[in-house]
This record gives sequence, structure tokens and C-alpha cells, in this order.
Amino acid sequence: KVDVIFASFYLDFNIVRTGCGHKENESECQTDCDKEEIVRLEMQDDLGWPVMSFYEGMIAGDVNCSLLIYRYKSSGDGVFIVSMLDEEKELSVYKGRRYTLRGSHDEVIWECRADDRKTTIYFLCGKEGSSRIYWITDEKDTVPVYKLERVFERDVF
Repeated sequence: KVDVIFASFYLDFNIVRTGCGHKENESECQTDCDKEEIVRLEMQDDLGWPVMSFYEGMIAGDVNCSLLIYRYKSSGDGVFIVSMLDEEKELSVYKGRRYTLRGSHDEVIWECRADDRKTTIYFLCGKEGSSRIYWITDEKDTVPVYKLERVFERDVF
């Protein structure tokens, strides 16, 4: 199961779709559609190897949530893809940038800003060395709502 999910995330992460499909000439489109682009993790030698982390858990009852993060070993920022599969088997996928914040009580919080510029998702990190993160409603409300467990983390070569 993890290999299949990982493969689909890898493909989603590396595919570029150009244009919106509303007009043959993209510049003529007058709608507020999303024009998809690649989210790049810029090369930074001084931050170590790129690392890939994959988390999975249930949120909001019956919604399966998967989070894939690419970052450099010594960096708190990176890129992400999050997918949510609801009980009707409807899949929602967001991608964008991940930033590391500090909470009011020195908690580590990940702010995942989606490319749609409308969606921001927050995760509270577990204690140092923990394989758990928690979906939270915003960066100020650090009460853990839903738990995601790290399935794997590995260097990307």
C-alpha cells in the first residue's frame, strides 16, 4: 500500500500540467483557474542531503490523510504534498511550501501553504525524536486534533 501511495505521490510531484484547459491560448483565459506548476526544492549544498518523509493517519473521522515532505537534512523548510481521501472516495490533493514555525510555548509547528494561495494546513510536531505529528486548526491553537504517524524517512539520492 505504501509503495503504491508513494509512487502516485512521486508522479504527482514530478508532473507538470500546462494551461488550464479553458482556452487554447492560456493567456486568453479570463477565469480564476489554477495554473499548475512544479514546486521546486532549490539546491542548497550547506544544508545536507535532501530528505523525504511520509506520514499517514485519519483526520475528521473517516478521512485518510497522507503527507509527503521533501526538505534538506538541516533545514526546517521544504515542499509538501498532502492528500485527503474521504469516505466517498473523493480525493483532494494540495502541494506547496512547508515552513517551520515556533509556537507560543516553543512548540515546533509546520505551516504548509498550498499553491492555490487559499489553503494553509498546520501540523504540530511531536517531541524530539517522535514519529508523530498532529493536524491542528491554526498556528495559535496548538491542541492536537488528529494524529499522523511517520511511515518512513530517508535520504534522497
